[in-house]
Amino acid sequence: MRNLLRPRTFVVAAVAMLLSGGAYAFTASNSVPATTAGNGSGAISGYTVGSVTYTLSQSDTGATDASPVIASVSFAICASGSTSCTSNEASVAGGYTAPTLVDAVFTAGTTGGGSTMDYNSCSVPASTTTWTCVQSGTPTSYESVADAGNLSVTATANSSSAL
Repeated sequence: MRNLLRPRTFVVAAVAMLLSGGAYAFTASNSVPATTAGNGSGAISGYTVGSVTYTLSQSDTGATDASPVIASVSFAICASGSTSCTSNEASVAGGYTAPTLVDAVFTAGTTGGGSTMDYNSCSVPASTTTWTCVQSGTPTSYESVADAGNLSVTATANSSSAL
């Protein structure tokens, strides 16, 4: 008991209390700014593709025969389930959203198990109401009419709602 009442013990205890108080002061000053986080879900309804037309050409730089080739493909995109899709539908507030990105892919063979040809440069020319897709860049070959078995269209729309 006598060792506890010595001045050296009081000094050590005082230094320990000061150090622990100083450490608390530094940790107590941390702050974290307010942030937001969340998640959500929405239905994926799809689109209806209609009025598909092809522009054919006899010139294919990679062709070994004189078969006509598909130079471009045009089509209308409407709301899912549309029974008469002849021209692109405009976006509707609170409902259908018109696509902003479209890609068309031809798959060779009737079962879709052959090679693919991507017509990924798609736009809506100002003078029309349908999408037109061509191969981007300078194509070295086109999908031949004889080989085209399936047309797959991928369409996506940017949502204006924030996450």
